[in-house]
Amino acid sequence: MEHPFSRYHAPSNSAFIMPEIDFPELVRTRLGPLVLYARQFDPELAEDLVHEAFLKLAEKIREGIPPHNPCSWLYSTVRNLALDQFRSRKQFQKYAENCRETWFTDDQAAELDGAVLTRRLQELPLEEREVIAAHLWGDQSFCEIAEWTGRSQSTVRRQFHSGISTLREKYQ
Repeated sequence: MEHPFSRYHAPSNSAFIMPEIDFPELVRTRLGPLVLYARQFDPELAEDLVHEAFLKLAEKIREGIPPHNPCSWLYSTVRNLALDQFRSRKQFQKYAENCRETWFTDDQAAELDGAVLTRRLQELPLEEREVIAAHLWGDQSFCEIAEWTGRSQSTVRRQFHSGISTLREKYQ
């Protein structure tokens, strides 16, 4: 039995063609990277934020108005849900200053010291951390990140390179 959201096809009389969305495949390939991305906002709520984003996507598909780029839409939705959580708890600034979640695992065979790199990453401004996490772990292009953050592509690229440069300087 096929999942009800596994494929979406626009009606043949539709004026414009809606994208086909393979929902199970999207969940399979994007769930992990989205959770990693969401951890930068709230490690305890990361999975809940991602699950809520997928539920919102399923609802959009059911309503017949799927997003043009579901992957970017999911990142944007996770980000917006996280920011809504922070606003409602009035802890956004406190979190940005005190975040201590470990994003890398310590592996003695690895060339990088995960603990040191994690501390350095936490010292970056939230915007730079967000771009680095989405680009490296979420496989999002600068264009896609710009689309769902509302920033220009050049700003996103500059934030990425600035953050990476800062990490290189602090790591050495």
